[in-house]
Amino acid sequence: MPVNEQLRRLSVCVVNYNGEGYLPACLAAIRTSCRDPLEIIVVDDASTDASVELLKRDFPEVVLIESPENRGPGAARNAAYAKAEGDYVLFIDNDVRVISECISTLLEALLRHPGAAVAMPRVCYASRPDTIQYDGAGCHPVGLMTLHHRNQPVAGAGDTVRFIRSVVTACIMIDKSELGMDAPFDESFFFNYEDHDFGFRCSLTGRAMISVPTALCLHGSGTEGLSYRDGGTYSDRRLYLLIRNRWQILLKDYRLSTLFVLAPILLLFEVFQFGGVLVRGRVSQWFKAAWWIVTHVPDLLRRRRVVQAARVIGDLELFSIEPLPLTDEMRGGGFARVAVDLLDKAILAYMRLIRPADRGDRGNHDENRASRKRARSAGRD
Repeated sequence: MPVNEQLRRLSVCVVNYNGEGYLPACLAAIRTSCRDPLEIIVVDDASTDASVELLKRDFPEVVLIESPENRGPGAARNAAYAKAEGDYVLFIDNDVRVISECISTLLEALLRHPGAAVAMPRVCYASRPDTIQYDGAGCHPVGLMTLHHRNQPVAGAGDTVRFIRSVVTACIMIDKSELGMDAPFDESFFFNYEDHDFGFRCSLTGRAMISVPTALCLHGSGTEGLSYRDGGTYSDRRLYLLIRNRWQILLKDYRLSTLFVLAPILLLFEVFQFGGVLVRGRVSQWFKAAWWIVTHVPDLLRRRRVVQAARVIGDLELFSIEPLPLTDEMRGGGFARVAVDLLDKAILAYMRLIRPADRGDRGNHDENRASRKRARSAGRD
């Protein structure tokens, strides 16, 4: 079936929180890139601005879901996913503008790669369209997400579709039949790393994800107080969620044997992280995150059992051996930067010791597909 006909089986789902200033451009770009989708759904996450009024007045054709409370983008995506009638679902944040044929290019890539469940475009800065923010993601062994081609010029970055091990959800397309999940996102993350948790779990269960560099979109400034852009600062709220949600990924998604093997570098990283927040006078966010984990142990264990029962691939096969994906603010300057560089070298040396052969992201696809077939035959997918 031609791509243009397949687009009529597409549901576009926009996640919105206080995006009154973004929504008109976001929705107009969707209409330009995909003239006849099955439906456009906007989930409003209890905005305090005039987003809802704007949608009802200027975009009456949009299916509007009004959340009574702000439960975070993961919960909003799950609500849209449950409502979506299409065979394919495009998730897009309110501050993202798809460029030209972005949507059809993503769909075409999914159709050309049987077994791929998720496709993400090349995301560039709206303020610097010639610079890549990211066009794929990977998994660092300490539980962080690595970003592909971060802050690199578009020129010379390449345009080959490649398989990736994690995903950034500013804009992604999902093939529902390949994904096979009822509620893809873990709503306990609220904000930050809910996408990395989703991507990591996809890889663990053998679901393939692809990066499509020829599909382009522009990313705005995000949610005030939560989003980070180069040159900005981490709010206390974002710092707390980053610490807490990284721990969730470790405790929920990693095998116990992996935690044991990685214990030396995980403990080392934690010492450096604690020292960093202590020096910056923000140690209260570390303790706040620790308290949240302690008080949610029963729920964490329940969610852990679900993840571990579904997995078909080992953690160590998915990790990228590369420097820590820290921003300049997190690396600091002077002694702090030297300390982080030493931490980087220690982690890299340890990972090469326990896993000397790094096959890279591209070698993951065949394993994913083969493992997924085994999972299907076992009735676990």
